[in-house]
Amino acid sequence: MRSTRFLSVATMMGVIAVLPTVASAQLAGSVVFTPYAGAYAPANDIASAFSSRVVAKQKAASVFGANLSYWLNDRVAVEGGAAYAKSDIKWSGRIGESGNVLDETVAQNAHTWMGSAKLIFQLFPEGSDYNMRFGAGPALITRSGPAFTPDNGTFSGLTDIGAAFSLCTRLSITPNFGIRMRAEDYFYQSELAFKGRTAAEKLSLGSKMQHDFIFSTGLQIFLSR
Repeated sequence: MRSTRFLSVATMMGVIAVLPTVASAQLAGSVVFTPYAGAYAPANDIASAFSSRVVAKQKAASVFGANLSYWLNDRVAVEGGAAYAKSDIKWSGRIGESGNVLDETVAQNAHTWMGSAKLIFQLFPEGSDYNMRFGAGPALITRSGPAFTPDNGTFSGLTDIGAAFSLCTRLSITPNFGIRMRAEDYFYQSELAFKGRTAAEKLSLGSKMQHDFIFSTGLQIFLSR
């Protein structure tokens, strides 16, 4: 499963890398709004305990988001953005009332919100027939939903701070509109913990490095130039 996801990432990067697009001239001072939709693909388990007898994994889902960017000059921009995915949690194994592990699998509703602030760099020189942009910056990831609000206890560690990296290209439609295609990686460390009604149910679910990938297509709208 992981190899399939990483192959998808490599394929997306390859498509972006070879796709010829028209770079927008005179980006300096432009404000660009980009609503987008795509696929959310978490690559790792977010929690495990009891020698991996209890494992939590987010499911792939649709994602919706938007970015707002301001071009400082023709090569560098600052960008802020947010995204939402209804990514359900699949639990394999469950902690019983007495602290024992029950062998069962259940999927529960969950929501993931992601926000980031990036510097965006135009990789090709002005006048190039190719448009490629790399972005990097801090990110905030938080989760909610019934999967994290059980009747027998509470979860902590639902919000994480990490980094977001992106690679995208743009196909011009008109001077003020374009189609953006982007591959993005939210990289962070999750540290979920569960606190039940009894001391036996206090459980750290491990520290897990995460790669949450987003593959999206958006409509770029120049609000000012």
